[in-house]
Amino acid sequence: MTLALHLLGTPRLELRGRAIKLGIKPMLVLAYLALEGRATRRDLAHLLWSSATDPLNSLSAARISIRDVLKKWLEGDNETLSLQKGFYCDIEVFTAALESNQATDWQPALELYRGALLEGVRLPEWDDGFGADFEEWLLTWREKLEEIHAELSWRLARFELQQLNLETALSLLEKTQSQHLPPREDATRLLMLTAGALKREIRAQTAFSKLERRLQEELELGPSRPTRDALVLARGDAAGCLAAIQQEFQVKAIVQAKETNVPLFGREYELQLIRIELARAAQGTARLVLLTGEPGVGKSRLTQEAAQETANLWVLSGVAAPTGVSLGLFERLVRLALTQRSLADFNRLWQQALAAFVPDSLSSTQLEPSKEHLFAALTALLTHPTQTTVLILDDLQWADKTSIELMLHLMHQPNPHGLLLLATLRDTETPRSDLHDLLELITREQLGIKLELQGLTPKAVTDLSLSFGQSTDTALLHKKSGGNPFYLLELLRTNLDSSRLHDLVKSRLANLPETAQQLLEVAALLGDGSTIGILRAVSGRSLEEISQNLDELAVSDVLHLETDGTHFKHDLIREVVLHQIRPARKQILHLRAARALQPNQAAVHALAAVNAWEDTDTAKMLLAFLETGKQHSIRGDLAAALEWFEHADQHSRNATERLQALTERASALERYGRHEAALETLDKLAILEGSVTDSVLRSNAWLARANLLALKMHRLEEAQVLVNQAFTALEGLSYSAAQLARSDALNIQGTIYRLEKKFVEAAQAFEASLSIRQALEEDVKIADSLMNLAVTYTHSNHPRAEEIHQRSFMLFKKLGDETRMARTLNNLGEFHTRNANFQKALKSYEESLHLNQVLHDPWAEARAHLNIGVTHYYRADYTTAKEHYELALEKANSLHDSENQLLALLNLLEVGQVLKTDSTVWLEQIKPFAANESFMAYHAEINNYLSQQGVKS
Repeated sequence: MTLALHLLGTPRLELRGRAIKLGIKPMLVLAYLALEGRATRRDLAHLLWSSATDPLNSLSAARISIRDVLKKWLEGDNETLSLQKGFYCDIEVFTAALESNQATDWQPALELYRGALLEGVRLPEWDDGFGADFEEWLLTWREKLEEIHAELSWRLARFELQQLNLETALSLLEKTQSQHLPPREDATRLLMLTAGALKREIRAQTAFSKLERRLQEELELGPSRPTRDALVLARGDAAGCLAAIQQEFQVKAIVQAKETNVPLFGREYELQLIRIELARAAQGTARLVLLTGEPGVGKSRLTQEAAQETANLWVLSGVAAPTGVSLGLFERLVRLALTQRSLADFNRLWQQALAAFVPDSLSSTQLEPSKEHLFAALTALLTHPTQTTVLILDDLQWADKTSIELMLHLMHQPNPHGLLLLATLRDTETPRSDLHDLLELITREQLGIKLELQGLTPKAVTDLSLSFGQSTDTALLHKKSGGNPFYLLELLRTNLDSSRLHDLVKSRLANLPETAQQLLEVAALLGDGSTIGILRAVSGRSLEEISQNLDELAVSDVLHLETDGTHFKHDLIREVVLHQIRPARKQILHLRAARALQPNQAAVHALAAVNAWEDTDTAKMLLAFLETGKQHSIRGDLAAALEWFEHADQHSRNATERLQALTERASALERYGRHEAALETLDKLAILEGSVTDSVLRSNAWLARANLLALKMHRLEEAQVLVNQAFTALEGLSYSAAQLARSDALNIQGTIYRLEKKFVEAAQAFEASLSIRQALEEDVKIADSLMNLAVTYTHSNHPRAEEIHQRSFMLFKKLGDETRMARTLNNLGEFHTRNANFQKALKSYEESLHLNQVLHDPWAEARAHLNIGVTHYYRADYTTAKEHYELALEKANSLHDSENQLLALLNLLEVGQVLKTDSTVWLEQIKPFAANESFMAYHAEINNYLSQQGVKS
């Protein structure tokens, strides 16, 4: 949002992310309008300027000062004032959270409560008895918001207690004890139990005394029996308090662990099963081993033990993080593989795809590869050409959708030397992505096994205890720990103190030097894989200080520096550290990180620090949003890409920046076949074009719109106008970007001519475009021009048509562009169909379908089924034609692909007439298309079918 009102705590006004200074009374006017929606001028004047000689005149002066700053945000007439809709107000977010049942909404809302409404605001008139009505309004709202604050704190405290996060819950429960609100006995009782579990008896006694006094004074009651019993427990029975909390919420302590430096106990059976699967993989198959279990049960430790037995195999290890970055699970594996593999025999498009994936490791050409090329490149990189490959994939519950898709892709690719995916999954958490298809590899396709790790047996607990040199009561130890290895280790290290593990971690960290704790905060914010250079830039510490503190953290077994950067001993440590960073410091660290990191890595930090940007930051932050959006688009996550482009649009300062954001958004939408949405985005660009001076940028926007209008909407006159505008804007410009834009304009001009059936003019335009692209040595663009030229030659029966088709196919094959190879095969099929060579046409269409199935391109699959159906129809095989039309319709329906839906329905109606089958179901589905202007080219055909059946369109 361009306008943001922060009214909780010290009031603050922001416009496009920049703080705006405004007088106190104008600010109060904005606050009143934000909370009440609309007010009469007379009421506002009376509320705020009751002591003035002419209150309405004073309000008018404030209104003018607001308009000078906020331009058109303030609306009104002679009687009323209001604010435009669409602005951000922290109170709106804060109060809305009360309607939610999700803890993920409560925590951000609570963080907004930086103090009471308009904290510190007090007008001098109040001391003289003026403005009492406004003061009463303000106090009423403050009390209402304080009640919401207490309720949200209560809800979140209960959520934290369900997780046994005692420290966090205690802090939240204390926020429910406001003197301004009615006494809450339920919250006080839980506060006492929580304080008792943390051995803070005095805090529990104080809470009870306050409650007892208030109940007596305000309600003439005493505390209930459960509350008195809670006090008894809190005075000296920490274990009893913890048990009472666990019983109330029916939970067990949640723990997390990754590894231990003691021998492995109690996992011989599971280890043997992994060895068997490894032997099967070595025979040239793909196998999946999925280790599941609660945090700390030893999943990752077991994978490490298995990896030590993989001599003469190629082993790479990666881990998912809860960041939501597309293909984040594989990023570390790719970087490790690049240090050990040569890309010399990779084709050009594969190399470009990998460079786009990790541009900080490889020199990027800024080409946006297709998802298919990226998957093919990653498969070639991550599977060894001469050895069995073992990929260890940790924390699958955090993996993004595209990472899961790549795992499925890897499992279904032929690998003569074998592949083993060894993955871990916390079954105590809801996976971020749908794992159904992955689990089917095991359950239905029988390509692996799932091992559910349970707690260690009493014998294994005894062995573990003895390895520590302790003769502990192992029955008690097993009972307290449930056999969880991480919990066991913590209990052994702390002499069986079973306090919450979060608190154990906090106490360990509290003993670190302050500078080491500060460095730990930076590492937690950045995540695993942070280099010394980045740590230095974000922390502001010297190289010597960084080195000393990393040594200190390594000795304390908290954080370790590995070849690819820092890694926490356990995720639990990072979670605790992140939770303890003060909000203001966290924002500063995010800003430093955004400034230090490369654009494609900085976006998350830039967004978290948006309120702290300075003028010099904006350009880099917007670039970070755009680069991250493009990365998501490349990696197969359109929704995430659009979200980042939206952030770039929202925080743009001028028309040029907005144009870049909207152009990238339209490009991503077109990439995924969302043509109507892409056109809507391009419509917004038309408003900005007059404010942009860069001719190439303006031309690219016009041409993107023209291409969609011509190819998808058949609005050729509008497209021609835009192409002419581009030619005029590019006239006289000779640098490469302008030349490339001119070649694009010629290409679209050729498309328009072809759709107008002016095939000679179309061929001339495509040939001129081809000439420019050949001079610039743009192979991908050259292949595109050849493809367009071949299609035009097909329509005009040019004798070189087949030759040009073959040339474009061979160039795409050289580039490794299987998507365009499939499209060229489709074009060849059309060429053979026009020449009545149906056998060759069918062969080309079937090869195209096969490629599209390998590429998992459902849009192209639908079109291939249509073309195969048409070919069978021409061969009078109407039953087979109908089968392919139905397959095309099924694909198109699942994709909401209206164009292929319409073509499939038209063909089904046609073949239905020949077979004399009931076409009622197809007629009902085709009706909506009759009123859709986007399909004007098909209206005559649609209405013909409808009229034949006596249906009015």
